[in-house]
Formats: sequence, structure tokens, C-alpha cells
Amino acid sequence: MIAGPTLVLGLPLLAAVLVYLLRRWALAAAGLAAAVAGGLALITWHWPPQATVYFLGHTVEMGQPITLLGQHLTLTPAARPLLTFTCSLAAACFLYAWRISQGRSFFPLGLVLLSLLNTAAVTQPLTRAPLVLAFAAALAVYIIQAGRPGSTRGALRWLIFPVMAFPFFLVAAWCLSQVPLNPDDLAPFAATARFLAYGFLFLLMAVPLHGAVPALTAEAPPLVSAFLLLSHNAVVIFLLNGFLRAYPWLADYHDVSRWLLWMGLITAGWSGLLAAGQRSFGRLWGYASLFDFGCLLAALGLGGPWGLPLAASLFIARSVALLLGAMGLAALRHRARGDSFQRASGAARRLPWSVAGLLAGGVGLAGLPLTAGFPGHWALLQFLGQQMPRAAIILLLGAAGVIVGYLRGLRALLGPLHDPEVEREPRLASGLVAVLLLVSLLLSLRPQLLEDLVSTITTALGTIVEVQL
Repeated sequence: MIAGPTLVLGLPLLAAVLVYLLRRWALAAAGLAAAVAGGLALITWHWPPQATVYFLGHTVEMGQPITLLGQHLTLTPAARPLLTFTCSLAAACFLYAWRISQGRSFFPLGLVLLSLLNTAAVTQPLTRAPLVLAFAAALAVYIIQAGRPGSTRGALRWLIFPVMAFPFFLVAAWCLSQVPLNPDDLAPFAATARFLAYGFLFLLMAVPLHGAVPALTAEAPPLVSAFLLLSHNAVVIFLLNGFLRAYPWLADYHDVSRWLLWMGLITAGWSGLLAAGQRSFGRLWGYASLFDFGCLLAALGLGGPWGLPLAASLFIARSVALLLGAMGLAALRHRARGDSFQRASGAARRLPWSVAGLLAGGVGLAGLPLTAGFPGHWALLQFLGQQMPRAAIILLLGAAGVIVGYLRGLRALLGPLHDPEVEREPRLASGLVAVLLLVSLLLSLRPQLLEDLVSTITTALGTIVEVQL
């Protein structure tokens, strides 16, 4: 009999060994990595944690927990959407990286990283999960650098925040362990709430601790940036929701809703302001991503019966927009040999689909109409416009800053061709961008298509009720 965590976490590690041996053959490596990640996405979505199934002649108990290095790993209903998302995201990134290389180490190390991120989602107790995120950040350094000499700023900044966050969770866990010794003493509860707040400040990487995001998007391969940003955001939000549901007394020490709302508004406003003055698409994309993440945090901070569903809708749209932007930016860097406005001048003539994806992904993060991000951003603005008009103005100004940045970039893309030797984009890359453009347009025109998926996600996140002291 095979336990569910053994299959979900072990299969990518086994595949990573074979993919590493095939790393010089992009088609074989990308195909195998994408097949494994895509297969795991199907497994985690269609096989619920309570299921008993047969896989390659073996019985698999999906809900059977395992113990690894003293940590309990269990596939729960709450983690199911997150596991499906990270696996699907990895499969999409691997497939595109076949045609536009993101570094030879991306396929094998990406699978190992996928296993680590999934481990963080199934680790019990929750206070141990940030340690796994720190290990994942250390491994991510290699795919961020991708064998390139020169600046290591992006890799170092991505590493430092999860590593700095983990000690706060470690101390919080120690404070929790003191509760049974003296149940009438409230000091351990207050200390736990304080240290958890510090830890999440580092993990969320919002303003003013946002330096890792623009540094990452400026230096890392674009698909690597998209994979790390989306998967890290998803796991951290999952853990934040898990802590708040498993330890409801945290709300007695921190007004979490107000904390998230104002953190989101400050992040969105400041990022939009900085986005307007950027001169390269990599950093512009990073600040646009921060603006959208600020909107997502603000939606979480609204609370109530529709705060979490709105945040889930925004995150789905964010995933489409970031992948679109990453694919467009990858082709631009590969063909134009750079992403500065000067270097990319005239690239729209040779890379029409990639430029369309780059622009649609960027303005989609700002919630422009006819993009996937528009319904969620519009709903957030409508609510804030009625309840907090000044907050709505902050988001509008931030969105305007992101759009101004991309309009400046568009002017360069439509200008004189800087390098007449820029080659056309690969057909597969163009096809994937075209598919995502269609998905983005469809989600903008018919946002109700996401209702069932959003309901499934919010219902699953509401199942976290265990309190482990």
C-alpha cells in the first residue's frame, strides 16, 4: 500500500532524477517534467483525500498520513486545490520552457521545488511549514541564477525573506508548547500572535519588504519568476488562512482584516507609483505583480462572506496574467537579447504574439477591461468605493501608474526596430500565448465561469479546523 503523500511528494523527486539525465534534450526533459506535473494535478483533483485507488498495480490510500523526519504529512481537503494549482502551474511552465529555454536546471530542480512546495501544504503542525519554504527558497536560488554569471541580487533577495521568517515561526511554536504547562497564563498566546505576525510580514513580501519581487523579475528567467511568485503566494496565503482557522484566538490580539487591508492598499499604491517610471519590462512586470498582490491582500482584508471568494477570483486571474506576461517577456528576452525599452524597440514587428501577451498580462494585473483581472478588480473597487472611497482612489491611482508604465513600453515596442536581426517567435510559444489570451478574454467577458471553481476553493479552505498546540 502506498500513502497519498508518498505518491504526490515522491513522484516528482523520482522523475527529477531521470529529467536531470535528459536535461540536454529539451524535448524529452520538458515532456517528462510536464507529464509528471500534469498527471499529479489530475490525481490530486480527481482523487479526494478519503479515496482508495489503484495506481500502477498498487493500492493508494490518499488520506493515509506519513511521518518524515519527525513531521506529519497528510493530504487534507483544504490542501487539495493548492496541490492541483502548483502542479498545473509547473506543467504549463515546463511546456513553454521547451521552446524558450529557462535554463537547463529548470526541469529537474523545478520538480524538486514542486515537491517541496507541496510538502509545505501538507505539513502538520502548521508552524513547521515555513521551514520547508526556507528550503524551497534555498533551492530556488539555482533556477533563478540559471547558470548565469554576474549579479546575484535577485537570488539573494528571494532567499533572505523566507529564511528570516522561519525563526519567528519557530519561536511561536515554542510559545505554543508552553500553553499546557500553565493554561491560565495568557502571555504565551500574546507572544505567539506577535511572532506569527512578524513571520508573515516577511513571507508576504509586501511593501516595505517587497525588494525581492522586482529583483526577481528583473534577473530570473520569466517562467521561473512566474512559477516562484504564484506558488509562493499560494502557499503563504494557504498558511495564513490555516493559522487563522486553526487558532481563532489570534484575532483577539491582532485585527487581521484591517492589517491585511492596509498592507494591501499601501502595496498597491506604492507599486503603481514605481511602475510608472520603469525603463525595463522585467522590473515593470514585477511592480505590476506587486500592485495586483496588494489588491488581493486588500480583498482578503475585507473579510465577510465574500472577501475570500473575491480573493480566490483575483488569484485565478492573477495566475493567467502572470503566465501571459512571463511568456511574452521570455520570448522578448530570448529574441531581442534584453528587456529594456531601448533594447525592445520595434520588437512588435517581429514578435507580435509575444508582445500581445506581454502587454495583456501586464495591464491584466492592473485590472484593465477585456482582461481576466477586470471583473475582480472592478468588484473590489465597487465595494471600496461605497465603504472606503479613499481606498478606492489609492487603487485607481496605482492601476493608472501600471498602465502608464506599459503605455511607455508600448511606445518603445512600436518604435524603430533596434536590432534588425531579431528572429520570429517559435510557433508553439505563439500558440500557448494565443490560448492564454483567449482564456483571459473569456474570463473577462464571462466571469461566472469561475463560480464553481471559486466555490470549491473557498469550501476547501474552510475545512481547516484542527487546533494543534
